[in-house]
This record gives sequence, C-alpha cells and structure tokens, in this order.
Amino acid sequence: MSSFDEKVKHTLKSYITRQHQRKQQQENKEQTPSAERCEIERKICYVQRTISELEKERRMLIQEFKQVLNEEIEIEKQRYMERMRFVRRLRFLFTHHYYLRL
Repeated sequence: MSSFDEKVKHTLKSYITRQHQRKQQQENKEQTPSAERCEIERKICYVQRTISELEKERRMLIQEFKQVLNEEIEIEKQRYMERMRFVRRLRFLFTHHYYLRL
C-alpha cells in the first residue's frame, strides 16, 4: 500500500472512531437527562403534594378561624345586650325614682 492509502485509511478510521464516540456521548446525554428528568418529576410531585396539603390545612384553619370569630361575635352580642338591659333598668329606676319624688 502506498503512503496515501495509509493516510486515507488512518483518516477514515479516526473519523469512524470519532463518530462512534459522538454517538455514545449523545446516547449518554439522552440517558442522563431522563434520569435527571425523573428525579425532577419526583421532586415536582412532592412539592405539588406538599402544596396541596398546605392548601387543605390553610382552608381548615380559615374555617376554624371563621368559626371562632363567629363565636366571639355572638359572645360580644350577648354582653352588649346584657349591658343594654342593665342601662335600661337603671334609666327606668332613675326616671321612676325622680318622678316619684316630685
């Protein structure tokens, strides 16, 4: 074989080797992201579950707060009504007493 044939053969061999390496690298790149993608998807699912649980807990706390607030409002209404009854009695007694003295 001539020197030229040897150079062509060597060039072709190195070209084929480089192509094979590129193909393997490409396959590795495709496999790695899928593993990373699975991990990311798992993390996303975990975060979504956590968000869902937190939203559920938030709704429950809001409902509980509303209930407590309504109870407090009812208690304050009752106190107000009791005070108003007391004030009315006092007014009545004072006015009645005043008119009796006249």
